[in-house]
Amino acid sequence: MRKPSPQIVILLLVYLTGSLGSCSTGVGKPKIRCKEAERRALLKIKEDLQEHAEDGVLSSWGREEEKRECCEWIGIRCGNKSGQVVTLDLSPSTFARYDLWSLEGNISSSLVDLQYLKYLDLSGIFLYGNSIPSFIGTLSKLRYLNLSRTFLRGEIPPQLGNLSSLRFLDLSRNNYQKINIKNFKWVQHLSSLRLLDLSHTNMSLAKDWVHVVNNLPHLIKLNLSGCDLPDIVPQSSHSLVNSSKVLAILDLSLKPLSASVFQWLYNYSHTLVHLDLYGCKLECPLPIYLKNMAALTYLDLSHNEIKGSIPQYIRNMTAIAYLALGSNHLEGSIPEAFGLNKSSLEYLDLSYNKLEGKIPKSFWKICTLRNLLASNNSFSGGFQLVESASKCGNFSLEYVDLGNNRIMG
Repeated sequence: MRKPSPQIVILLLVYLTGSLGSCSTGVGKPKIRCKEAERRALLKIKEDLQEHAEDGVLSSWGREEEKRECCEWIGIRCGNKSGQVVTLDLSPSTFARYDLWSLEGNISSSLVDLQYLKYLDLSGIFLYGNSIPSFIGTLSKLRYLNLSRTFLRGEIPPQLGNLSSLRFLDLSRNNYQKINIKNFKWVQHLSSLRLLDLSHTNMSLAKDWVHVVNNLPHLIKLNLSGCDLPDIVPQSSHSLVNSSKVLAILDLSLKPLSASVFQWLYNYSHTLVHLDLYGCKLECPLPIYLKNMAALTYLDLSHNEIKGSIPQYIRNMTAIAYLALGSNHLEGSIPEAFGLNKSSLEYLDLSYNKLEGKIPKSFWKICTLRNLLASNNSFSGGFQLVESASKCGNFSLEYVDLGNNRIMG
């Protein structure tokens, strides 16, 4: 059971989109603001797409006189003063009544005629397994580019590195790792990036990924889940100078990693609030590097091969709200101080380990706890958490699983 951090995502989106500039559709204005050259380009883009719904996203696009104002077409926004097209959003997920992949076709080369474009979202369009066209790299004003879930394949063209104004880039979940990233050199030119999502792409040959990520100064969120990442060389991990001061959300889940990843993460000790290393086959004790990550609110280390005991420093993680350590090889008892200073903890998963002994009394003071998963261990003794939590000012406990233990309720 895994959940996102909605507060973080909301803040991130505000940060990302707040500076993209306000746009107007010009509704109610008698003067036609749409540039004829851009209108023709949009109609050519439409010709390369097929829509399954009669009243779909492209239904408002047309050559008829009453449809001359392309700034009023669905998915289009124009600049307030210039009338230039600055937004092209054809993602079905943007419009609640349209289904994913309700559009299919090709990315038209007429995109290059929209040189003032700042926001391009083609996610959820079935693009026939084509490669990412290199001409997208000529859209120099782009700040937002989303080509996720489009069934694209092949190598990412290095021309994307020309998009120096880009703040949001999402190429994730395309055709089951059919997008290949052999090196990260093109990414290092995207120095304005705030969000980078390349999850479920094939990065097995991108040995320079750590070096490049360390030199993206404004990066807030990085998702490389399921990417077959090359291992981090332990000797060089400490020497990497991190110029990013704001990386807050990091997802490296679902592919094998070695313990050297924690040495690299030390660079982000004071900025990380969300760390997901679910299912990475990590074979190590809980590392001392976590001790300094006092800002973490979300930590998922479940479904690994982590061994040893739960360290005493866990009490220092006072901001943690979601802590998943389930399905590992943790053993010994839970430190008595574990539950102290946990004024934010809502979700705790310790299930499927080798933990034993009594559940500490400090647990009884976690009034914020909503979900406790501690099944399939060797816990013993009495269990008073429910009784004690009921004495909290705000009773929060919703789900408890203590099955397959030796606990008396």
